[in-house]
Amino acid sequence: MSSYNAINGVPAVANNLTLNVLLRRTFGFTGYVTSDCGAVGTTYRRPDGAGVALGNDPATAALATSGHDWAPPGWSTNHGDQTALWSKNGTLTSVSGRAGGEAWSLRTGTGLNCVGFNGQVGHPAFWDPLRPVFSDENRLQYIQLAITAGILSEGVIDRELLPEFTLRMRTGEFDPRSNQPYTRINKRVIQSPAHQKLTQTVADETLTLLQNNRPRGARKPLLPVRAAKVKNVVVVGDQANKVFLGDYSGDPDEQVSLLEGIKRALPRAQVTYDSGNSSTTSTQPPSLRPDTQAAIRKADLVVVMVGTDAGVNTEGYDRKTLALPGNYQRLIKQVAGIGNPRIVLVDQSAGPVDLTAVRRDVASILFSAANGERQGRAAADAILGKVNPSGHLSFTWYSGDGQLPPKSDYNLTPSRTAGLGRTYMYFTRKPTYPFGYGESYTSFRYSRARVSRRRIPATKTLRVSFRVTNTGHRAGATVAQLYAASPRVHGVELARQRLVGFKRTKVLKPGRSQEITIAVALIPALRVWKAQLGREVVYPGTWRFRIARSSRRIASSLPVRITGSIPRTINTVSLAPPQLTLKPGQELNLRGRNQWLDGLAPTQYQSKGDTIITAVRRDDSFVDLTNAPLGFSTDRPSVLRVDRNGVTTAVAPGVATVTVKIDGVTASTPFVVTGA
Repeated sequence: MSSYNAINGVPAVANNLTLNVLLRRTFGFTGYVTSDCGAVGTTYRRPDGAGVALGNDPATAALATSGHDWAPPGWSTNHGDQTALWSKNGTLTSVSGRAGGEAWSLRTGTGLNCVGFNGQVGHPAFWDPLRPVFSDENRLQYIQLAITAGILSEGVIDRELLPEFTLRMRTGEFDPRSNQPYTRINKRVIQSPAHQKLTQTVADETLTLLQNNRPRGARKPLLPVRAAKVKNVVVVGDQANKVFLGDYSGDPDEQVSLLEGIKRALPRAQVTYDSGNSSTTSTQPPSLRPDTQAAIRKADLVVVMVGTDAGVNTEGYDRKTLALPGNYQRLIKQVAGIGNPRIVLVDQSAGPVDLTAVRRDVASILFSAANGERQGRAAADAILGKVNPSGHLSFTWYSGDGQLPPKSDYNLTPSRTAGLGRTYMYFTRKPTYPFGYGESYTSFRYSRARVSRRRIPATKTLRVSFRVTNTGHRAGATVAQLYAASPRVHGVELARQRLVGFKRTKVLKPGRSQEITIAVALIPALRVWKAQLGREVVYPGTWRFRIARSSRRIASSLPVRITGSIPRTINTVSLAPPQLTLKPGQELNLRGRNQWLDGLAPTQYQSKGDTIITAVRRDDSFVDLTNAPLGFSTDRPSVLRVDRNGVTTAVAPGVATVTVKIDGVTASTPFVVTGA
């Protein structure tokens, strides 16, 4: 899917570098690309257009119409937003931005336009079939105007329809319904007992224990709490009494909130609930009822739930800050101020939130993202020890906005981000919780670390083995992680380390161990792009493979000397003719260029992005095919001939597949020969 952003100043939906040069030519992708809904319109819309105000409100974000006010190379725009007009420099040729946006998106490889503007807010099952009718960005007339203006052809459209219809046929869409297994997958199948059990397992294993301290006056951490000792429990926060499944979820019949999960787990306890007049969007002070405050003072357990929901992040609407949304920080402070130290904070949020001001106000913190239909049951099971949390963070938990470069800055390295660095690979500050972090109710020891080879060619697979032992008093599992740190390379700013493997242990009883082996295919794991050479490399030298509990808690570090380089053998061959339909007698030279890709690629890729045939080596460098020995063949020479020089000649109506071969690697495409 091509998105709403621009890359190096070119909208993603019309970005030839990413969609054609990289995705198709370099990586060998043969499927189709659809736009994010409304993204084709970002080519011509202005960033300060009428849709900006809509985008600032989550209720109308789906109607946002802002864009990049772009025009392709050699063209200019009148900056008309919805009425944009593109003019070809030095000529009298002009075309509407809507027609141009369709044309350049199709030419670069966005084959399907998922419309967005004038889409209606409501249930998708009702509105999705109607969106193409109400949209103004995917009209047939725009395609016709683009073809008339000479900036698009039916051949380009055929090229994009080929993979789309191929996949639809492979999945059986055009077969009789009785032969389609998907038609038998109804809600009863989706909500089968086996699937609900899987949902529970996923929710249990997703929960991440971020903090587990001893409450004031206690001799051990708060969690897990023994259910038999909980007579009175207080649950606080609006999030605790609802189930947030996130965008693109289904609507399952079973939805268990945290409040319901605790009630089911503690059927004999007195459970007091109070939303505290809290929400993700409230700017008012929270307020706890007097009876709630009294219940908190004598409670055996207090559970506060906060997080994010559709009020602060949803389709087309992102959070603008890492701060706890709404009045949640004040809610936590108000609960803690009553004086009961036995507080568990449950945070269900889309990524990190700033917990700096409240971490000392609570004993324990559990985290998950939107955790499915049984999220409340999973949290209750973790709090009461039925499940030992084993989740680990898949992101860096930054302490606040000050640790983030501007959102419009895509750079990663410290030198390009005012010294900060981005992601665990480059981040230079101390986060609240590092990438890979996750605590447990038990403890684990890592021992007997070893590698299969101390010196190894880059083309091989390294195996790193070690033993994980449960040294605590409760059964539990953990996620062992393996990072690789590169040797220093003069003049190159490399990542501090990178995750090259991980493995979750089985649930280990106290005192039990498990032998773990992580296999690392070195080229895919360690390769980096070297712009000066125009290819990827694996830097030779001594790498350190770190067995770790998280990206910042290393258990063992094993040096391995890596030699050699990425073989310069051919990895992918692609075939992208300008048209797939020919008439008898018509010729097409496959060694030529595709005029519909001409001038679209960045300058350094221009000789690589618009040829009909490309070959790319394993190091992602392009092969100069000018004098390369290519082999050509056709499966139906009576329909289409191809000679040794790659010149195809249509013979008679029918369908034929042409194949090109170099060094044993092939690419094929069908041609249709129509009547004269």
